[in-house]
Amino acid sequence: MQVSITTDVEHDCGSPPKTYRGIVAGTPLLLRLFRDRGIAATYFHAWEFVDMTQEPIPYDCRFRTGQPALDTLEDAIGFLGARGGTFHTMRELAC
Repeated sequence: MQVSITTDVEHDCGSPPKTYRGIVAGTPLLLRLFRDRGIAATYFHAWEFVDMTQEPIPYDCRFRTGQPALDTLEDAIGFLGARGGTFHTMRELAC
């Protein structure tokens, strides 16, 4: 099984959205988790890993943000890895 996970850290809707704080604060959390687990590439929004539950943004952007999102990612990594999943950089996949 080959697993590809990436992170979306660009703001693609004009000016930075209210979730941009999550990009700034979430990216270091993601990088630390990936470093600790030896994972080089993922696809998640960095802001999902910062508690956004009190931010004035749509509910679906606030739901299960922060620690619940980190826990879910950790579970997914363990689940996929235990089943033979391998993790690769996007550069490796593009070659």
